[in-house]
Amino acid sequence: MATCTKFFESREMSFQYMNESKLNAPNQIDWLTKVVLKLPSEARSSLRIDALPLVGFTDVRHMSYGNQDRIAAAYRVCDDPEDSWLLAVVCDGVGGSANGERAAALTVASLAVDLSTVRRRRGAANILKDLLHRAHIRTSAAFNSKSSTTAVACLISGGSAVIGWVGDSRAYQISDGEATQLTIDDTLASAIAKTDSKFALELNEEYGERLSQAVGGDSNLVANVIEWLPSSEEAFCILCSDGVWKPVQPVLEAVVGACSDGQELMRRLLILSDWTGGHDNASAIMLPPFHIALKFLNNTANATPDGCFVLSLPGNQSIVMSDGASKWPMHGEREFSTGVQHATETSNSKSPARKSSSKRKGSGSTAEKGKSRPDAGSQLVIAEEPTNDESTSTTNALQSDEPRK
Repeated sequence: MATCTKFFESREMSFQYMNESKLNAPNQIDWLTKVVLKLPSEARSSLRIDALPLVGFTDVRHMSYGNQDRIAAAYRVCDDPEDSWLLAVVCDGVGGSANGERAAALTVASLAVDLSTVRRRRGAANILKDLLHRAHIRTSAAFNSKSSTTAVACLISGGSAVIGWVGDSRAYQISDGEATQLTIDDTLASAIAKTDSKFALELNEEYGERLSQAVGGDSNLVANVIEWLPSSEEAFCILCSDGVWKPVQPVLEAVVGACSDGQELMRRLLILSDWTGGHDNASAIMLPPFHIALKFLNNTANATPDGCFVLSLPGNQSIVMSDGASKWPMHGEREFSTGVQHATETSNSKSPARKSSSKRKGSGSTAEKGKSRPDAGSQLVIAEEPTNDESTSTTNALQSDEPRK
């Protein structure tokens, strides 16, 4: 199993380590919710996982209330492949409500921490359905059912892949130049269509697109979970909020057919959803083909530290967290001989502020890469300088407003 030092070596990202030696799962969720809530200062930021072709983005667009979307990807790689997993999730706070972004952040944190505590594998579909229900109960209680969020997640575990969702955030399979919608929106139109398709057609857009359920809402949740059976070896999956799929829906097939790979498709979806008049927050994550994800999870060279999982967030930051049943305490300051990496305790760290290069005013936090986040608890930050490798180039492309020539 990987040691702390070995895990951080050769990883070109900013890492935080949370010392949870005194925290149980509920307190871990509270802590992580605060971290997920604080977005980078840039209006547009990207996400990736080192050593895996998984990328994502979130863009505030022109919303006055800021970015209520939250995205994350998490994984744990163990000696036993059955106990390894990969999770990607996109949440979209509902309706511009006062705490939409908090509901989304709490749901992301709940899914990740609760998954890390699962010991007996009951099948990926049952696990994901249970995780969504737990998130719903926790979010509903936190906000008295007055703030909620949509959610779409993909869990790869135990040799299978499943997709779960609540609301109108979607999952698409991209294969052989075609896009296939894997999810069915939880809207009034969809709910009525199950019993009376004719009446559903008569609903106007305003009522037809209203959500029939959401995580944290005031109704009993019926989580949707399906198994993802890729139609081809190179089929991959995209999770996205409605700020991505609604503006490009009329031209989605043409865009997919014109793209040579998944990363190019993500870049075009980001730009087109903006250029075609999209005004809502836009967020998406691209998961690699299933066989590539399995290869990553089965490769012990990617093993996470004992009893820990890694959560990747926008701004290319990754947080190493111990699961609810393991303790990996840190004592004082540690240094690693890993080139440009620098380790400091966040409680004492002081780094000069840097101005954002974004031309648009963001709504996230002013936390910089390699700079401690407020309320972060006892954790270790590994700050690294940017490199010119292929992954960084891809990330920069996702953050660009201009089309690639």
